[in-house]
Amino acid sequence: MAKHSGQPNRGAAAINPCHRTATSVTNFLPPQCSERRLSSWWSGSPAPESKPYDPTDPKQNPLNPEGLKPCCACPLTKRARDDCFLKFDAAEAPEKCKEQVEKHLACMRSLGFKI
Repeated sequence: MAKHSGQPNRGAAAINPCHRTATSVTNFLPPQCSERRLSSWWSGSPAPESKPYDPTDPKQNPLNPEGLKPCCACPLTKRARDDCFLKFDAAEAPEKCKEQVEKHLACMRSLGFKI
């Protein structure tokens, strides 16, 4: 009869903690054996690819729910700015139309456009 030492017989697992019998479940392996773990339903899914910021996408930009493109946004301030530039000489227009330009920029920024 074999003499019992009082400690459980761990066999190969005592030498290599990653070694388990065929009946063991791999997701109960110690952390150092993580390459052998199975993923589960609760494990995180890979992050979706992030799209570049698009101010015309209402899902990305709640400030622009209609999905206006920059060319179509803020028609009133755009028209006032353009009329001002047509009214004055090219040399003096930037100074004379500064207020209209600032209003148009503020309108565009309020819709989420980065200009």
